[in-house]
Amino acid sequence: YYRVRSSPNGQELFRFGLDLVAPAGREVLAGVDDEFILDLDAIISSLIYGLLGRFSADEIAVTDILPILDRSVYHLTRGY
Repeated sequence: YYRVRSSPNGQELFRFGLDLVAPAGREVLAGVDDEFILDLDAIISSLIYGLLGRFSADEIAVTDILPILDRSVYHLTRGY
């Protein structure tokens, strides 16, 4: 995923994955400020990309990714 996402057509793969989770995400974020959602999207996308890069470079285990994402989303959204 990381190597494909880094390629010239990587945005298509990212948008395909986003299209799959977008309906659930919109439901969860109903009533949340649009600017916050855009910021959250940029932050989470960058975090995922970075974590996958670290995994592909053997810096972290694949099992570390989900707990890091979970804690990050929790801390970013707990004000809501």
